Amino acid sequence: MKVKKNGTVISTCVLLLLLFAALSLPAASYEANEDGLSADKAAFEEEKEGGNYSDLLESAPSYTVTYDEVHEILPYESFLLPSDTIPYNERQVMCEGREGEKVMLYEVRTYENGESERTLLSTEVILPAIDELIYYGCDRAVPYNEFIYPTLGKITSYYGMRVLGGVSKNHYGLDIANRLGTDISAADSGIVSYAGENGSYGLCIIIDHQNGYSTCYGHLSKISVEVGQRVARGDIIAKMGDTGNATGSHLHFEIRKNGDKVDPLLYLPEEPSEK
Repeated sequence: MKVKKNGTVISTCVLLLLLFAALSLPAASYEANEDGLSADKAAFEEEKEGGNYSDLLESAPSYTVTYDEVHEILPYESFLLPSDTIPYNERQVMCEGREGEKVMLYEVRTYENGESERTLLSTEVILPAIDELIYYGCDRAVPYNEFIYPTLGKITSYYGMRVLGGVSKNHYGLDIANRLGTDISAADSGIVSYAGENGSYGLCIIIDHQNGYSTCYGHLSKISVEVGQRVARGDIIAKMGDTGNATGSHLHFEIRKNGDKVDPLLYLPEEPSEK
């Protein structure tokens, strides 16, 4: 076949050669390199945001990584709780407190310039803290099961046989003499079971200690409590006097065990000092 252009006849073969040359020229500019990218594309990938990857690698700071394990003490709390089985205002530790411990793991990056940064990786409680529990007595009637002297003064008569007015008679208590109006205190905690006139005892108080024991206080000049009242050991309950069958100002003090009168000196710590 022949084509005529501007009066010139070009053969089909020449036309095909020209077309092939035109198509092959753009392909050469995208010749692939060893990484499968064209040279132009590889150059583009190396440059980003005004620089290239090699520049970024050179500017990245270098550091070393270590790990730091930190142990911390966990404090315990103390709780004060009321109890009706402990003597009034007494305290008892029912559960001793114990400190706990936790461990924290940090990653530490140390840079060439000496600066460092810490990152917390984990926290673990390896020993929990145990709270302290302290109970205190809130019931004034709970006894200590130990007696104290109810007043100060001089012991003028002991438990046992004695001669009074030429007559031998068993004395069932302890007489402690002092000035009229001297304070009389409860020898132990308990509940007042009697308060008032009581024959030869004169003005008298009896305290039931709720444990098989009771105490009796005679010859009083004034009573400061009433029946049913809860009293704590050491509370002032009366004033010393000479009411009833008494030869002077003193306290007649008895301790009774299951209703039987016993020698108070067997239950008291020591003799009172003279005031």
